[in-house]
Amino acid sequence: MVYMQLSKTNWLSHNTQFNEAVTSLNTYLNSHKTNADESRLNELIGQVAESIIDSQVSPAHRDEAVRLIDKEFGAVKDELRKRVGILTEGDIVCWFSQGKLDENYGTNACAVICHQAVSHLLSGKDINSKDMMHKLLSDGIKTYKENEFHGKVVFEDVVNKLNTDSPVKLEAIAPEHIEGMDEGILQMMKETPLEFPLQGTVGNDLNNMVHVLDETAQKHNQKLCGVLTCNGETVVVYFPEPGKPAMFDSHGRNYMGVDRGASLLKFDSIDGLQTHLNEVFKKPDEPFNLLLIGKKFEESDIEKEFIQIERSSSPPKHNPSMPPTTMPKKSKLRRIGTVFSNFWTKK
Repeated sequence: MVYMQLSKTNWLSHNTQFNEAVTSLNTYLNSHKTNADESRLNELIGQVAESIIDSQVSPAHRDEAVRLIDKEFGAVKDELRKRVGILTEGDIVCWFSQGKLDENYGTNACAVICHQAVSHLLSGKDINSKDMMHKLLSDGIKTYKENEFHGKVVFEDVVNKLNTDSPVKLEAIAPEHIEGMDEGILQMMKETPLEFPLQGTVGNDLNNMVHVLDETAQKHNQKLCGVLTCNGETVVVYFPEPGKPAMFDSHGRNYMGVDRGASLLKFDSIDGLQTHLNEVFKKPDEPFNLLLIGKKFEESDIEKEFIQIERSSSPPKHNPSMPPTTMPKKSKLRRIGTVFSNFWTKK
């Protein structure tokens, strides 16, 4: 079966080293589905990777070769992609995209899919597998259809329509200060942040605005997502750790020279993210909107915490001479609640 597939591609069909290596790997995988020896498996993967690299072919041809590994062994295929330089460690890159999952509705559903992703992330969960990516895209497309959205929709309208029934309530957060921004505009952003996203052009302003996202999240000690809309497409930027952004993207893109689908990409720096976005959106003067989105803390959430503490063992008596770091938990929580109330969006 492998050789029948190989005959379709000239460079592969005449590559004896690759043919033998990939046949050995497929045979081993199929005969050791539950008891593969890690050392032997690594050796066979290495032989296939070496044969592909020695061929000195394009990234697209490298991916074509990897896809000849049987479909059920996705983890092995991704390991091969890493070894031949077409997948970076930590990235999740899928074969499917919003358009491939549903040509009729999926193409326009990116803002709703991003709402699913943001809700998932702000509920304290991670996006760490292709299965999770598939679920977020499928649920987003389903929500788009069930709520009778039509055409391209903006993220603000999605939040306004879905927030009532969503288990995770979202709200826009305005930064305290942005260097060079008019204070009057900043004040309007603070009063109705969902209606006043950060704006600029990809080449001139996007890098600074992503820094603002990172700094605002750290200042409030709260996980935030940046919902970025540019050229009619919406993606999500967030920080799994300070200074190191990640981007959720439900669209099909060219990834390392290969046409792929939806992705969750991680970067070592904001500059690395900027380089990727320059490649995605092409034009440096392309305008963008960036909303800083957080989980909406409702008073009932704080009350639940108070009740939980009241039911626990009594805290030690407060000593005025105690430094703040050693004050009872209940006192700490009161202060945190006050801080939250300062930037809650008033509806």
